[in-house]
Amino acid sequence: FQILGYRIVPVDSSVLGARSAVTEPWIEQIIVSHPEAKDKELETLLYIARKNVEKTLTYNSLYVASLSPRTVVYKGMLKSKHLIHYYRDLTDPRYKVQYALWHRRFSTNTMPRWPLAQPFRVIGHNGEINTIQGNYNWTHARSSAFEHPNFGFRMQEVLPPCLLENSDSGNLDCYAELMLQCNREIPEALMLMVPEASKPNGRTGGSTDVVQDFYDYWGALQEPWDGPALLAFCDGKYMGASLDRNGLRPARYFQLKDGTTVVSSEVGILDKEKFSPDCYLSKGRLGPGKMVAIDLSTGELIENDDIKMRMAQKRPYADWNKVFRENLPEVPFLGHEHTDKALKAVEENLILLQFDQGYTLEDVEMVIEASAQTGKEPTFCMGNDKPLAVVSDKPHVLYDYFTQRFAQVTNPAIDPYRE
Repeated sequence: FQILGYRIVPVDSSVLGARSAVTEPWIEQIIVSHPEAKDKELETLLYIARKNVEKTLTYNSLYVASLSPRTVVYKGMLKSKHLIHYYRDLTDPRYKVQYALWHRRFSTNTMPRWPLAQPFRVIGHNGEINTIQGNYNWTHARSSAFEHPNFGFRMQEVLPPCLLENSDSGNLDCYAELMLQCNREIPEALMLMVPEASKPNGRTGGSTDVVQDFYDYWGALQEPWDGPALLAFCDGKYMGASLDRNGLRPARYFQLKDGTTVVSSEVGILDKEKFSPDCYLSKGRLGPGKMVAIDLSTGELIENDDIKMRMAQKRPYADWNKVFRENLPEVPFLGHEHTDKALKAVEENLILLQFDQGYTLEDVEMVIEASAQTGKEPTFCMGNDKPLAVVSDKPHVLYDYFTQRFAQVTNPAIDPYRE
């Protein structure tokens, strides 16, 4: 690479709080070029260079907020209203952009730090990734098998994609970024990482068979990164927002007659005194698993069904499913060996059998009976105050020794299709 320019980013440190001021980093910008590489090849080389830096230096030493020919990231550990005052570039009249993604949430499930402030390089995330431990483990386990012609023999230089010092949102961004480097567009990457909820008949609500073929194919290869999550995204080609299948975060979008499009989590983001009802061309909201995107080259607002159809039609997923996917036949719950005599013996010894298997009265009355009566898993208090199995002197079934590692009390009851 050749260094074309270098500057110290002008900031106003007086707006920082006490803790932010103590850990305030030295912020610089370096503009680089490559004598030969262009377009996708240039993006790949920049990505490889940054990943090599991350392997050498921790975030405490150096953090690269962005190294891209398409986007520039300004962020910090400060109040959202102070961002524009801290970075003097943002009030400079010479600084003009076509689009902007503005995020006002700190890193989730971790102590706030400058590198973990949002947005990240391609994603701004409102919520948590409750499956982060599994996602992180699976990503590392499969890293040795990753390969792509864009990287060739340099594949190992960008692996593993996720880092322990990252937050859940940060690792989601890292994995999405790897997908982009493998010739995927960001709506496509988020579709395979954060899919819609599947219905019992195997189809997704409102989606066509082409889109479902996409989900069927990737469902066998990629575990979902489950939220709650409202994801604002931008890679310089597409910009938009996507809601995970739980749908527990608000998201609305507005299209104005002057060509401006706004996506936000709040209804009142636009001042009604400045934007009268006559200014609006259209309005909408994101439901569970839905997405809206803007093509930054054309300015077109693309709603859920259209953007997903475009992404799903890029590859022959239906043909691939016929070749690589095998549907196992349904097996009846009760086989031929279960005679009336055997069933009667089970009924007569039901209490003893339940005791042997570790069932409690609560399991039977609140879970099994309710499931049998309603045809779905019951919902009740999310808190669980019974003693941990590992410190109990009573016998427990195996799964009592495992618990979910997220704040259950923050989430309302969820229907079984999206659980």
